[in-house]
Amino acid sequence: NAEYMGDVPAHSKTVCALSTNPKASRMLTGGLDNIVRMWDFNGMTTAKRHVRQVEPLEGHAIQALTYSCSGSHFVVAAGDTKARVYDVDAKYILQTTTGDMYIRDTANTHGHTHMVTDVAWHPLDREQFITASMDATVRIWDITNGKKVGIDQTLAHTHCLKAVDKRNLNISNCHVLCCTYTPDGKAIVAGCVDGSIQLWNERKKYGKPDKVRREAHGAEVCHIRFFNDGHRLVSRGMDDAMKIWDLRKFTDPVHTFTGLLTKSNKTNCGVSPDQSLVFTGTSVDAKNADGTIQFFDAHTGNRVYGTNVKGCGVIRTEWPSEIDQLIVACTDGKVRIMYHPTKSRKGALLFIGREPTKRDAGEYIGTGAAQVYNVGDLKSMQLKEGKSGVLTKMKPKPGFVDPNQKTVVPPRPTGKTGVAGQKSTYGNLSQMIAQQVMVDKTKDEDPVEALRKFAEKSATNPLFTSAYEKTQPVNILDYSEELPEGDALLAGMERCQKCGLKLCRCGAETAQPPTKQRKV
Repeated sequence: NAEYMGDVPAHSKTVCALSTNPKASRMLTGGLDNIVRMWDFNGMTTAKRHVRQVEPLEGHAIQALTYSCSGSHFVVAAGDTKARVYDVDAKYILQTTTGDMYIRDTANTHGHTHMVTDVAWHPLDREQFITASMDATVRIWDITNGKKVGIDQTLAHTHCLKAVDKRNLNISNCHVLCCTYTPDGKAIVAGCVDGSIQLWNERKKYGKPDKVRREAHGAEVCHIRFFNDGHRLVSRGMDDAMKIWDLRKFTDPVHTFTGLLTKSNKTNCGVSPDQSLVFTGTSVDAKNADGTIQFFDAHTGNRVYGTNVKGCGVIRTEWPSEIDQLIVACTDGKVRIMYHPTKSRKGALLFIGREPTKRDAGEYIGTGAAQVYNVGDLKSMQLKEGKSGVLTKMKPKPGFVDPNQKTVVPPRPTGKTGVAGQKSTYGNLSQMIAQQVMVDKTKDEDPVEALRKFAEKSATNPLFTSAYEKTQPVNILDYSEELPEGDALLAGMERCQKCGLKLCRCGAETAQPPTKQRKV
């Protein structure tokens, strides 16, 4: 019901990617402003703030994103040749590798060589996902068991599915714009730029498609969605048409819905939770100022209902069965959530009437009554400006006094003060201990005089030398030395007056008596 609608200002430009986790408690949005934002319905308030934000690649618009079947990861296509995987807290995990564009056979290179246009996660396996690219291939990736290549250890594909043109050739002109799994995960379907829908059944080695429906649309196929039965699918094309197909008779469409204006190749289509309705959004032009969401009966093909979205076109639409609400991504950067006041569950009902707490309201200055601040006064007012331009409070410094505060604490008296503000020699107990007790005075003393003070004390009370009182006066050990005969003879001889040696070598002592000569 359009009367019950909640607007979420998600991006500054067109929201071109939208996904919810399996429980529909969280929502991912990606826009042409190159940013991916995560929204948590359980924690949102009327302030409508996102919980996480990531920019996968600077200067590149988001092409597609989707949650895994378990909600533990999500994958993003950011307008280049790689797909990036993040965990539930938007932390980067890994990315796929880039292929070699000079290899002729696209299956012999490890990754895409052209821009990734769409991503889809396996409905039953939380480790596997597929990507579509403008290199005319759909590639299967495995997070856990996939091969890591290169210095950066990027993820290589496990299988390469080749789209073919009218001549049954795989060439780069046959761009793949969208891809998806069947509900049981046993087949992969892709929509191409030439208006064809191509299908690959599950097998050990993939190659060219098993089924091809040429000219399924008069222009490029921009989205495909399966019914729960796995046989029927609905496709959306740039020829302003939406069609329902049955794979058991893949020759003619079951129903065709025309006159659905679309200007974006990211426009999708969907199926209601009870499988009775199909729906899609329309764009705006010179004749149509408002976008619309059109609902059709999936069995009869009749138009059931249509609702207007004022002033903007509709790009993506999701109808999760867990909350029974219609989530619409628009060209004005907003996400509109349509709900029923009694039949819907959780989702927008959790934050429509929930006001932010006082703490949340006080975090951002200027969100209530507008107040103008001079840039030079921010520092003195203990305010700082963030990257987004929001003013936040800084931690107050010691001694800071807010001039706008009603009650002001009187400043303490300067200098060293005692009890009741009286002057004292020492400021506090720690200063007194540091100045009186813990003062090291030994550096100013003479070490010789300090040792002489203990001379008398050691003589009267020899604490460390008492063990030698009985042995110290008399030497027990014989410390005398006995000189050899030769040394004793030399000790009694006189030196030569001429050469100065006891054993004269100049011959001046040869005339002396034989008693003073050395006996040989």
